[in-house]
Amino acid sequence: AGLLLHVATLGLIAKFDASPYYIIVAVTIDGLSGSYPMFLAMVSAYLGDVLSRKAWKTQAQRTDLYAWMETMLVLGSIVGPSAGGWLARATSDVVFFLACAIVCL
Repeated sequence: AGLLLHVATLGLIAKFDASPYYIIVAVTIDGLSGSYPMFLAMVSAYLGDVLSRKAWKTQAQRTDLYAWMETMLVLGSIVGPSAGGWLARATSDVVFFLACAIVCL
């Protein structure tokens, strides 16, 4: 829920040319709800379950899997805002907010 409120607040800031200080409000809502730490815990738990059930028993394979997870998270945080900015500029606002809503589900 915090991530959805974060995205909605950022979208409203962009739409209505609000003060950039509202970004602090959006990040505070996201931080207080604990969405990112909960997401990391969920992904780590999932990988732990997958690693315990599959044949990936060596430490090197576990390290590689966690490295790929971190790489994809960082890559997503770099590519996501860029793609969102391009999408907002290239399409109408309705498409942008609809894409944000779909991603947050």
